[in-house]
Amino acid sequence: MEEKNTENFSDENKVVRVKLVRHRWPDEIAARRKKQRQIMGTILACALFFTAGFALSSFVQPGNSGMSASSNKMNTVYEVMKELWYFGKDMDDLENTLLDGAINGLVDSGGDPHTMYMDAELMNRFISNLEGSFEGVGIQYFPTSDRAVITRIIKNSPAEAAGLLAGDAILKINNQSVEGKTSTEIKSMITESESKDVVLVLDRSGEEMDVTLTRAEIENSAYGYVLDQVGILEISSFAETTAHEVGLYLEEFAAQGINKLIIDLRDNTGGYLVSVVDTASYFLPDDTVILKQEDRAGEITEYKTKSNIHNYDFDSIALLVNENTASAAEVLTAALKEQKDVDVIGKLTYGKGTVQQSIPFRDGSAIKYTVAQWLTPKDNKINGVGITPDYDVDLPKALSISYYEDNTVYEVDSVAQNVQSAQYYLQFNGYSVDRTDGYFSEATRQAILAFQRDNDLTETGVIDTELLVRLFSATTYTWFENKTELDTQLVKAMEVVNGR
Repeated sequence: MEEKNTENFSDENKVVRVKLVRHRWPDEIAARRKKQRQIMGTILACALFFTAGFALSSFVQPGNSGMSASSNKMNTVYEVMKELWYFGKDMDDLENTLLDGAINGLVDSGGDPHTMYMDAELMNRFISNLEGSFEGVGIQYFPTSDRAVITRIIKNSPAEAAGLLAGDAILKINNQSVEGKTSTEIKSMITESESKDVVLVLDRSGEEMDVTLTRAEIENSAYGYVLDQVGILEISSFAETTAHEVGLYLEEFAAQGINKLIIDLRDNTGGYLVSVVDTASYFLPDDTVILKQEDRAGEITEYKTKSNIHNYDFDSIALLVNENTASAAEVLTAALKEQKDVDVIGKLTYGKGTVQQSIPFRDGSAIKYTVAQWLTPKDNKINGVGITPDYDVDLPKALSISYYEDNTVYEVDSVAQNVQSAQYYLQFNGYSVDRTDGYFSEATRQAILAFQRDNDLTETGVIDTELLVRLFSATTYTWFENKTELDTQLVKAMEVVNGR
């Protein structure tokens, strides 16, 4: 967790929740999100408690006898590498490369994956992820071959003000067609034009319409909607703006008389302490312990709900979690699970229960280090353990299995991971396959031929990278078009909150 110093996604980018990897159009956004999650999520952004810290001058002052021998050795090695190392002549920025390497060696030596050195670029991305806002028009979408289909409109955004609707299809942006564009390219078309005005050509139920939007700051760490009289609250991170966003949706639910709630924390890798405390305060009584923090000396600090935040009462609450639910998201899950009648649905959570602080340097880099661990209100440890759901529910395998662009062509009797991936994709899209173990059977070939025929592709009956890309694209489309029926974890949560 990150403890924010109190003194101190575009969803145009975040459009595909399907967790497949190593793909391109229109799926590279999913790979990009998973790569970011691997780099910054479960290792970096799942840190909760971000504090711009203090100087370390007292530890590195010249003349410190405890450091002199080590410092001399370090200085000697540094000078050798900088002045005498043969391959140093081939490096563009040798000094900074050596310095960064030495720092990384120090922080990595302790074996703590959450203590790390971040260069300026990584630090900027980290902070940006926790700000919870971006400049955009306030839409989420996924691209197909010739358009980008809008899946949701973000609250209080230019898109909402202009009356855009989920299901609208973007054909052109600033007079440029989106045909064949990836999600990243479409995002750039919206956010990187010189003018803040964005002109969209939309297809709404067969009718074309032009809409001009003006980019603005969008709060985008939470999203809420109503499904069959159940409030669905998705929290993607605990950023600066999260509690405010959550409050807006809860107020809207209350106005509609919604008394059942599902909080979706899947793939939420953490954020700020103050954010999760404020968010928990909506659901738990005043002065209720949310978490406990144990420092190096064994001192315990309790964090409690705030009295100035309106409390909302629901007849039933369920939480959705998965293996990427970490840190602050686990704090909220544990606090509600231990002190409120809620049900947790999904998969065992990540198990990130340590506390980090950060010290920034003048060049924009920083060192982030673990200072404590946190405990649940009932003194349970989460670090390395995670939270076990009350209902263990898997998503369809097609949403998590990956494929590899290896330029191999697979035919009948082949056995490979890519064959298995294709089989799951075909099955997910309604094609009959007799097996999903990676053996290329005749039934698999017939399913491929049917898919190729239905999608106007050359009927080869083999598996290659082009087919895998198209199968994944179809899987993405099927997921978004039928998410409420195909999301087995959400379906189970709906059953639980409705007492079925």
